[in-house]
Amino acid sequence: MSRRSLVRAVLTDITPLQSSADYRRLWFGSTVSQLGQQMTAVAVAIQVYALTESSFSVGLVGLFAFVPLVGFGLYGGAIADAFDRRKLSLLSSTGLWVLSIALALQAFLHVDSVGLLYAIVAVQAACFAVNSPARSAIIPRLLPPEMLPAANALSAASMNLGFTVGPLLGGVVYGWKGPAAAYTIDCVTFTAALYALWRLPPVPPWLYSNLRRWHQLSFLRSPKTTALLDKMMNRPPVERKAAVGWGSYEEVVATLKTALAKGPYLLGDKFSAADVYIGSEIRFAMMFGAPALKGEKVFDDYVARLSDRPAAKRAAGS
Repeated sequence: MSRRSLVRAVLTDITPLQSSADYRRLWFGSTVSQLGQQMTAVAVAIQVYALTESSFSVGLVGLFAFVPLVGFGLYGGAIADAFDRRKLSLLSSTGLWVLSIALALQAFLHVDSVGLLYAIVAVQAACFAVNSPARSAIIPRLLPPEMLPAANALSAASMNLGFTVGPLLGGVVYGWKGPAAAYTIDCVTFTAALYALWRLPPVPPWLYSNLRRWHQLSFLRSPKTTALLDKMMNRPPVERKAAVGWGSYEEVVATLKTALAKGPYLLGDKFSAADVYIGSEIRFAMMFGAPALKGEKVFDDYVARLSDRPAAKRAAGS
């Protein structure tokens, strides 16, 4: 193994950072804000102990964070699957930012209320439980599949950096200038995360993205289906002949004819990516009320040949 290959095998692959500006901003914002959040976690614990001189009271900080984290965490992923991930991340991140400002203000004003600190920590945990899955779900929409392992490694590196360096900086800043300084730094660093999210394009949930694709299929001929999709996506009705890309009826039929012409290719033992692609679009189109291809000879031939393959027979038998 060459020295260059050895270095690549040991070091984290930074290709995702080089290939996508959106991902680069998101990763940098998350890394910087992670440092600030861990500084705040240490500063809150020290401030609670300074106010109460009770280790038990410090332990309650973890309890007040744990309960909403688990409670809202059960629904965070489901919420991220139902709403635009960018908007959801922006909303929850703004909540975290406002709560960091609240921590800084209570420190500057010397409110000295342990109950207020517990309440802020609890709401922060709830916002984080929604923000984390929404932010994580954005990454696969910014990068091609082959870069996702490297992106996951970079996310782990970012988290480890935050958990390692953040508490250290938090203790140093607290001892130097007090809790207000630590909370203020958290407020400033969190603006990087907000800026990264603000610069992202819309990231609608998977269902919405596919509805928009189905909406473009010119063989969605059912008036009721067309009106329903228009209403769900709040879009003006489209001309049925205005479908673009692969979406037109004529193009799907042409694709099937091309696939059928390659007999040996179709009669292999494994399903190909083209089979999945073509079959899925037909299935979704028919599911949404347009059996336009059903009855077409090219479609019937394709299904018959597909069903006759060993892979299909094994799947049917299982």
